[in-house]
Amino acid sequence: MRLIKLQKELFEIDLLLLGITLKIQQRLGRHHMQDYDEKDLIDSELNQKYTKDGKSVEIQIYRMPNTSWILEVVDSFGNSTVFEDEFATDGEALSYVIDEIERDGIEGFIGSENSVSFR
Repeated sequence: MRLIKLQKELFEIDLLLLGITLKIQQRLGRHHMQDYDEKDLIDSELNQKYTKDGKSVEIQIYRMPNTSWILEVVDSFGNSTVFEDEFATDGEALSYVIDEIERDGIEGFIGSENSVSFR
């Protein structure tokens, strides 16, 4: 049973990564996605664990070369919220998500087990 759950989780992660990859590919315009692979992914130095009201999420900001920053928030269950808007800088992305958490609460980024959402 544990193996099936792990396979399902890996499949869902693959689907999420495929969605992110397609989104990056659309934004690249004149560049071709095959020019890049996973090792080209640039993680922001601003990635962090953020805690509010005793609840925590991981803020992940990343991009491929010559693209805008993508913002993702992952909760303790592994649920992922990927923002549809992209950001010119990683600092802009971090400010945006912290403002949203402060305004609307961290609970909006915490789901049940095995859910993925886009904003």
